[in-house]
Parts: sequence; structure tokens; C-alpha cells
Amino acid sequence: MVKVAIAGGRGHLGATIAEILTDDSRHEYIVLSRGAPKNEKEVQVDYDDISAVTAVLEKHEIHTVISTMLVISEPAAKSETNLVKAAAASKFTERFVQSIWGAPAPAEQVLPFCLTLIGG
Repeated sequence: MVKVAIAGGRGHLGATIAEILTDDSRHEYIVLSRGAPKNEKEVQVDYDDISAVTAVLEKHEIHTVISTMLVISEPAAKSETNLVKAAAASKFTERFVQSIWGAPAPAEQVLPFCLTLIGG
């Protein structure tokens, strides 16, 4: 059985993935959530604490992390970057699936933010 963690699992895409996995006996999943758990599948995490997120991934023996986080701000980008680092540090995690999508935006609006992410 493949154990999956879904980040952003309360959103539309993440919830849809969770729904599909619920009916698939080949997978077991948890939802990583910043807020208090609403059900037994949710696990509260602090994305600022990479070692704590790594511990959650290892406790649940997570093989695959699926991130459906909405990354539209610097704090959200940091959270997802920290999730990548936690997955890389976990002895069980072998895959990281990232969902990226967006809408067209003028370069003068997007580029300054992107440059701050890479130290430019």
C-alpha cells in the first residue's frame, strides 16, 4: 500500500485527490493542514518547522507527498519550499508531486516577486 500525504487537501484539487484515494485500496492518505484537524485523516503541521514536518512524514511512513498548495505569496512559497525540504529529509518519502498552475500576468507584476525568491 502506498502512503500519501496531501498538502492543501482542504482545497478543491486536494479534496478531489483525497476523495479518489478514499476509494482506492492501493493507497492510504493523510491531509497535511495548518489548522486544527477536522477529521481523523487530517494532521496539523507547522510548515515553518521542517524537522516537525519531516517527523510527521516519517511517523506515517509517507511514500509520496502531493502538494496542491496555492502558492501566490512569499509565505506560501516558503511553506512549499519547506515541505520539499521535509520530504527530502524523510527516510520514507520517495516522490514529491507539485501542482502548479496560474493565470497570465504582466511580467512587471510577476518578476519582482520571483526575483525575491531567488535572491535577486
